[in-house]
Amino acid sequence: MNKILITFSLIFSFFTVFSQEKKVTIFWDTSYSMIDKELSNEIEFLNSYFKTNTKLTLNLIKFSNQIISNESFEISNSDWGLLKKELINTVYDGASSFDTLKEIILGDEILFFTDGNGFIDDFPTVFLKPVKIISSTPDSNKINLKKVAEFSKGLYFD
Repeated sequence: MNKILITFSLIFSFFTVFSQEKKVTIFWDTSYSMIDKELSNEIEFLNSYFKTNTKLTLNLIKFSNQIISNESFEISNSDWGLLKKELINTVYDGASSFDTLKEIILGDEILFFTDGNGFIDDFPTVFLKPVKIISSTPDSNKINLKKVAEFSKGLYFD
């Protein structure tokens, strides 16, 4: 009887862990310096990301010198069409200020799309979770972006 209960408990625990939905936060820099970025490269990065992360709750935070929008998306079966449309239709204007991001509640994973330029002193240098920083602009602040990724035990993609 104890073996059956232990086996049932292990199976239940297994399905509980793997059925939990991952929560992801995307920070999307909409400052004017991002207007010349390689959007197609970032879309391709996300295509690959959603092939392996097929079901999740995603919080998209668009920002420049303030929070522009804060929207939630449900990604299921790798379908991220609504999010993709939202990202493609982004209007780039203003300067970057990372100070507005300090109070954001983060998900299980953070994807940060920025060039790292602007008020770099306001750039969040400490994240409690690993950050994947993605930058496709030729004049990105690579040194500081790499540092932030390393400090958080995350990755930097150029």
